[in-house]
Amino acid sequence: SIFEVLADFEQISQSPFRIAIIERDCVRDFGDALLVADDQGGCICKDSSVKLVGGNCVQLSVLFPSIIVPLLILAVVGGFMYIEFKRKKHDSIWRVKRNELEFDTPAVVIGRGTFGLVLLAVYRGTTVAVKRVIPTRKENNITTAGDEGDILGKGDARE
Repeated sequence: SIFEVLADFEQISQSPFRIAIIERDCVRDFGDALLVADDQGGCICKDSSVKLVGGNCVQLSVLFPSIIVPLLILAVVGGFMYIEFKRKKHDSIWRVKRNELEFDTPAVVIGRGTFGLVLLAVYRGTTVAVKRVIPTRKENNITTAGDEGDILGKGDARE
């Protein structure tokens, strides 16, 4: 648009001043396709976008998933870790460590069955019966020097 200069509300036809108002092109000026010009000539983000700390505009349809998806992943992983922690905590009540069992030397056998021996032991000051599973023949052929003196056999490796 071209504006003409008026004096006392009358057009001055021979005025040396002519002003052309060119609409601001924020995309060209800043290289951000989400910027538009406002009424004062400043550049603002479009309605469907927000300005980030660095000054760039980001669409809400991109921003929300980029925040929500990692938070959901963290929540799922955190929930899994919490459940696993609680499960291990509850299982620890029932798990007996080998070093907490005290056997007589030689161990007293109080029972014998098809799958193992029942030995007398003391656990935290209480007399208990401990079942020692007899290993299969394949396991008997594959023994190591460290396993020969173990009264309970291999059993559960997770002490």
